[in-house]
Amino acid sequence: MWAEVFWKEVPADVVVDNKFEPMPFLRKVLLLAPVGILGIVSVYIGLNAEVIIQVVDRIAEELLDTSSYVNAVFKN
Repeated sequence: MWAEVFWKEVPADVVVDNKFEPMPFLRKVLLLAPVGILGIVSVYIGLNAEVIIQVVDRIAEELLDTSSYVNAVFKN
């Protein structure tokens, strides 16, 4: 597929338009925002690993000990 699409000569009846139009600012921001957010989250996790571990430990404890959930659901 790669050879068929990218290595073939351009057919004579195809018009190739090489005009470069700059990307609008808003589109640049929308494309770069997810990358920036993931970068910030990665740095936060790296610098505050203790907070993440505390949250994960609490979640694990609640998953293993379901008594508080059972009491809340079957409360009379």
